[in-house]
Amino acid sequence: MIHGLSQSDQPWKALHMYCKMCLQGLSGDNLTFIFVCKACARLKDVFEGQKAHVHVLKLGFESYLFVSNALIHMYGSCGELDFARKVFSEMFERDLVSWNSLICGYSQCNRFEEVLGLFDSMQAASVKADAVTMVKVVLACIYSANWDAADYMVKYIKENDIEIDVYLGNTLIDMYGRRGLVDLTREVFNGMQERNIVSWNAMITGYAKARNLVEGRKLFDEMPRKDVISWTSMIAGYSQANQFDGAVKLFRQMMVAKVKPDEITVATVLSACSHLGLLDIGEAIHDYIKSHGVKEDVYVGNSLIDMYFKCGVVEKALLVFREMNRTDSVSWNSVISGLAVNGFANHALELFELMLRQLVRPTHGTFVGILLACSHAGLIEEGLQYFDSMEKVYWTNTRNETLRVRCRSFEPLWQS
Repeated sequence: MIHGLSQSDQPWKALHMYCKMCLQGLSGDNLTFIFVCKACARLKDVFEGQKAHVHVLKLGFESYLFVSNALIHMYGSCGELDFARKVFSEMFERDLVSWNSLICGYSQCNRFEEVLGLFDSMQAASVKADAVTMVKVVLACIYSANWDAADYMVKYIKENDIEIDVYLGNTLIDMYGRRGLVDLTREVFNGMQERNIVSWNAMITGYAKARNLVEGRKLFDEMPRKDVISWTSMIAGYSQANQFDGAVKLFRQMMVAKVKPDEITVATVLSACSHLGLLDIGEAIHDYIKSHGVKEDVYVGNSLIDMYFKCGVVEKALLVFREMNRTDSVSWNSVISGLAVNGFANHALELFELMLRQLVRPTHGTFVGILLACSHAGLIEEGLQYFDSMEKVYWTNTRNETLRVRCRSFEPLWQS
């Protein structure tokens, strides 16, 4: 019963059943604690896990390899790496599962240097890794950008004939894709006996990152099934390559295919609309966001602000800004610059003062907008004062080239 419940969608019932068993004076056997630990791991309930650990020690079950492995997995899943390491260190016997359980725990806690260190210790102990190990180790290389170590791991996989399953294959595709090594990415993809939609999406993303849209689109069209990530990755590829027409066209095809876009999709397409000045499509997307419950996060809000300002619709841009649940410095910078470009310099300066009162720290982008506003309004003295305050008050580097260009825009006004 505990076994089945620990693997169900209600693992807490396994712990409830174990408590009832204890109340009846039954202690359980070594298998009982394996499944109790599994339930605790899934619930991230370290309190109940430690209670189970106490019972394990009282009953002498810590000498069972599988019980100790379950304890390591439980503590690692709960983020209690010191306890996991202690159980591991006190084991009389360790196997591959012991090492993998500890490595997985460190990986889940983003302790990537320790993951690589454990892999080295594992090799020193002459324990051969498997696909599970290599997924976590290659991920550690990715997140620490340790490409030399990543290349060594690929060599290790080949030399030890480790089977590249769908999870390891996807991880290798991601690793090569982040480095722009699309030929190696395709080599892994072609060699995979089993692929899932993550495999295809990772390939599309890799081609997009490398700006190889021809091959990326060819693969996209060959996909047996496309989800929102597939469409968004390809749309983003067009946008990143400044092929904004292609991004908008593909978005229209996505709508025809009845795939609901997410916040990343709409932010990407709105950016393309901004560059092309496609107000009608931008407004249609805004209406779609409202009517279909697309999450309006700060990135979507910023994209709408940018689109409306670049299309000259100032009131709608300001309305979006006022209705945003959360703003960031990009939001403020977009509004300040948008107002300046559209001839509302004084309003831009007022908004800057409001930004400071709300304790939002200005950035380079803020001062670019402020200097632009002063330049448009002919406010020479004010512009120079803002420029002077950048380093003295806000510790902003005035050697930024964009800022220097904006400041030089005052020279004709000064000389007139």
